[in-house]
Amino acid sequence: MNKTKIEWCDYTWNPATGCLHGCPYCYAKRNTEEHGGNFNPLFHESRLIQPKGVKKPQNIFVGSMTDLFGNWFSDEQIEKVFEACNEAPQHRYLFLTKNPTRYEEYFKDRIMPDNYWFGTTVTNDRTKHFWSNQQNTFISIEPIQSYFKELWCGMRIDWVIIGAETGNRKEKIIPKRNWIEAIVEYCRHHDIPVFLKNNLASIWKQPLIQEYPWKNEEPKDEINGTDRVFKQEELFN
Repeated sequence: MNKTKIEWCDYTWNPATGCLHGCPYCYAKRNTEEHGGNFNPLFHESRLIQPKGVKKPQNIFVGSMTDLFGNWFSDEQIEKVFEACNEAPQHRYLFLTKNPTRYEEYFKDRIMPDNYWFGTTVTNDRTKHFWSNQQNTFISIEPIQSYFKELWCGMRIDWVIIGAETGNRKEKIIPKRNWIEAIVEYCRHHDIPVFLKNNLASIWKQPLIQEYPWKNEEPKDEINGTDRVFKQEELFN
């Protein structure tokens, strides 16, 4: 488990790594391969004790180097992660997936603890997002890749994060300001906290809106549009 430059959390924790979605813009896959590894899914049972080692309450992004709810991880493995979270209840745990169907199947008749937050990665308005009975849900629009003609009218969303693609990929899409404005206006109208990541500073050209859905939190001060630095143990088994 490592402290991170990701602005909306304090730590990343990777009890699993690797992913098979094959997204061309994936920072985690790029960093893994640059360090000589491969991005095949792996479950790291030895890391399950790590949250207990941090006593002060933190916002922990679970699975920054994977999609824990991808179909390549079993229900039993996911349950082990939840058990580890329950053994360190002082933290807030933020999960993120591009496979929200797994959420819907997994939580059909189940309400999770209040310190769990479940997010879906969305890159355009054709991407399926998460809608369920969970009380803490968010959407991470990162990287934002188009103008959103349709938004989430009538659906419960507790937080929206927006960010740009990082790295120097040849086909990299640079967001336009009006793409961001449309989402911010929607969030304002529906009283949804919105968090603009630091890599949008040159596009937004105003003080960044960085709101949390929980009270008494302040965003990190550092403006950094580059990728975070990964420790070797975070990348490999």
